[in-house]
Amino acid sequence: GMYGMTQVEIAERLGINKSAVCRMLSGAHAVRQSTVKRIADVIGRTEYEVQLWILCKRTGQNLPE
Repeated sequence: GMYGMTQVEIAERLGINKSAVCRMLSGAHAVRQSTVKRIADVIGRTEYEVQLWILCKRTGQNLPE
């Protein structure tokens, strides 16, 4: 999950499937800014926080709370 919300919850709120969310949050692929904004909106965080989380995931750092 991300910031306490599961991938399933995020997927449901975005109206996309869980595997797509899993790919986006894995840090393995670039995520479009428009998608970052949508994720931020549904989890109630800033775009910066979403990008930071994905960056930490990509680089193997501790994930932000």
